[in-house]
Amino acid sequence: MRIQGIGLLVFFVILMHGCSTGKQSSSLNQIVERVNSGQAILLDVRTKGEYEKIRATGARHIPLSDLQSGKIPDIDLKDQIYTYCRSGARSEKARKILLKIGYRYVQNLGGIETWKKAGGQVESGDS
Repeated sequence: MRIQGIGLLVFFVILMHGCSTGKQSSSLNQIVERVNSGQAILLDVRTKGEYEKIRATGARHIPLSDLQSGKIPDIDLKDQIYTYCRSGARSEKARKILLKIGYRYVQNLGGIETWKKAGGQVESGDS
């Protein structure tokens, strides 16, 4: 009985932490629809070379290194933002930075492959 109570407490702590960090649960298809309709911003935080090679169609590019050095994106603090990189690690760091500087709704999408698997379009090179 005591173990169940501890498990329930841990569950609520994790739930509350997720709510307070700006994570919003959305299906990937809904995210693609929001981005494509202009209701949300997709932020590519990879390097310039990675971005130029292949990128999500319509994504804005701000390298993680720029965010880490204090560059603030020209995005309204109230906008819904989805970050992505190659695997999800850098985009999670970017998400945390954006929340720390005042952005309210930031979610880590993960990697560009996640975007593609959800039906998101990509462009490459000189597209």
